[in-house]
Parts: sequence; C-alpha cells; structure tokens
Amino acid sequence: MPYTRSKQMALAGIALALSGCGNNSIESYEGQKPVITVRDFYSGPVQGYGIFKNSSGTVTGRYYATLVPTWHGNEGTIVEKQWNDQGKLFFQQEWKISVTNDGNHFTATATEINGTVKGESSGYALHMQYTLMTPRDDGSKIDISSDDWTYLQPDGSGINMISMSKFGLHVGDVIYNLHPLKIGEKLHEGYFPG
Repeated sequence: MPYTRSKQMALAGIALALSGCGNNSIESYEGQKPVITVRDFYSGPVQGYGIFKNSSGTVTGRYYATLVPTWHGNEGTIVEKQWNDQGKLFFQQEWKISVTNDGNHFTATATEINGTVKGESSGYALHMQYTLMTPRDDGSKIDISSDDWTYLQPDGSGINMISMSKFGLHVGDVIYNLHPLKIGEKLHEGYFPG
C-alpha cells in the first residue's frame, strides 16, 4: 500500500527527530535563557537528590549529594559528597576548577576522575565529559566514561543528566535535581534530612 504524502512527512519527521537524539551539542543552546556558567551555578552550596537507571531503565540506586564550593577569582574548589538511600556516604571527591575570563569554558581535575576535564556552557546548558573511577561494592573501582549535562531551570535549579558507558556500551544514567541553597537553608548529611 503506497504511503500518502502526510504519512511520508510524518515518517520523515520521526526520522529527523531520531537522528538528532545522539547529536546533542553545546552550540545548539546558544542564546537561550536562563544562562548558566559553572562559576555562577556553583557560587554557593548545592544539594540534590538523584537516581541511577541501568541500561534497561530500572532505577537501581537513589542518592543525595552536596557540592560545596570556594572561589578565588576564576579558580575554584568544589567538595562533592554522595550518600545512598541507606544513609551511607559512598562517594566523595574534590574538584579543582579553572574558568576562562569569558566564563563559558573551564578545565577541571578531581580526585576520582582520570585526566583533565574540559567543560563548556552555552545558554542554559553546561557540558563536561570525563572518565569517572566509580566505586564498587567490594571496594574496587571501575573506569566509566561519563557524558555530563546540566540544564538550568527558571527557578535556579538544575537538571543534571549523566550518560555512562563502558567499552562503548551504555551502562546507565545518573539523573539529579540540583538545588542551590537559599538563604537560611542548610545542608545535611545522609539521604534523609536529620
């Protein structure tokens, strides 16, 4: 049965949408608001709840994270801690960040990351790629390639999505709702507030 013009257009639209799924580029967010930079988003303490979804889409972990920055001009340090939903502190690292004068490019190193991270922001998107040394239950670590995006929301929060792969195979996604602290708010330690 021949396709009608409307069916052909619909299929072409679906194909176009699918072809863009793997081509997320930082340039595509240029000029869109609200505007994010790593220096502004992490100007003070940030906390967030997140999940890990495995490659089949099942949530297999729930987490709470804190990120506490200190800055001296364009040079910053961020202390990151993560707890699981049993209240166990299972991951922590310290980031060292150097931001360019335009504010939209930065390099970073971190205690649980192999090599130097190159990051960039444009519009409401912030992007990094790195190899994370991920802890395992037996105490060992495994290198995981991480494609890390944060999307700034109008209320100042950020949606953080990290696609993780090993040997080119997708192993799962970490998704966080990151919330910069407002005046009077306090960080806590553990998945549930004290």
